[in-house]
Amino acid sequence: MSDILDARDQLDHARARVSSLAAMIDQCSMLDSKALAGLADILSETAAELDVIAATLTRVSAPSETE
Repeated sequence: MSDILDARDQLDHARARVSSLAAMIDQCSMLDSKALAGLADILSETAAELDVIAATLTRVSAPSETE
């Protein structure tokens, strides 16, 4: 059960990153190279977090060998 709670926490964190990214895009009338690099970093970190979440959810939702 703690794996599911950890995955939820990670998902909430990823959602917050996506919201932050959307806010940054909304505030930028023109994206310079520094802003684009920052957005790329956020997207990369978020993608990695989502991969971890997906792996965790796959693991905890898979039937156990004792079932």
